[in-house]
Amino acid sequence: MAFAAQGTSSATKLYLVRFTSEEERPDYLAVSNVFAGALGVVVAFVFGTLSHLQGAVWPIWCIVAMNIVAGVYALRLDKSVIRASARA
Repeated sequence: MAFAAQGTSSATKLYLVRFTSEEERPDYLAVSNVFAGALGVVVAFVFGTLSHLQGAVWPIWCIVAMNIVAGVYALRLDKSVIRASARA
């Protein structure tokens, strides 16, 4: 969960901070943090329910599958996006 929170924080800084004005920035950051927290709670609930109903192995396989999808997505990113995130 901490790793996901760190990734969300980095993505927020990378995109929201660049594209918002000084006045709007606290509002956008607060809303994005609320949605990220709510999504984390929902995903934890789904994985907990899945573990309770099917066994502890299924949530692990779901996380592995999500990591594979994220890796494939990251490998297909445009090189300019990768360079822009490295500069931030």
